Amino acid sequence: MPLPHTVGGLTVGKDVKIRFQGKGYSLLFNGAAMFAAQELFGEESLSDAIFEGGAEAWGKVCRLLEILIEQGELARRFYGHTEQPLLAAEEIRLMAGPLEITHLRQAATDAIMKGYGREVENEDEIIDVGLLKHQKKSG
Repeated sequence: MPLPHTVGGLTVGKDVKIRFQGKGYSLLFNGAAMFAAQELFGEESLSDAIFEGGAEAWGKVCRLLEILIEQGELARRFYGHTEQPLLAAEEIRLMAGPLEITHLRQAATDAIMKGYGREVENEDEIIDVGLLKHQKKSG
């Protein structure tokens, strides 16, 4: 079950489900994951970094997956789900086969896209931030 959380009519915090080595995990790209990814990849575009070739780049993607899984698990626990074990970057790096690597990279990208995305539950609750700023300035 996805982990929706509604704030001001916006659904945020959706996760992406994956299975790895026979176990299910939730990938969640939230604020904490965003800042950790920025530290991990620096100024490099996340989408470019995730699909970059080479062992070093794959190691960083494994670390990103570990972060996304950790945030997904923390959200699950926050919503009262039973505690599940985490998955370490080293296990992903060692155990993922070539085809799984492609799927894991895509799952990380999907989680990031969901994290940056938003769904409006009620169009009446849409807030035009630019209009609010203008109204505030003009009194």
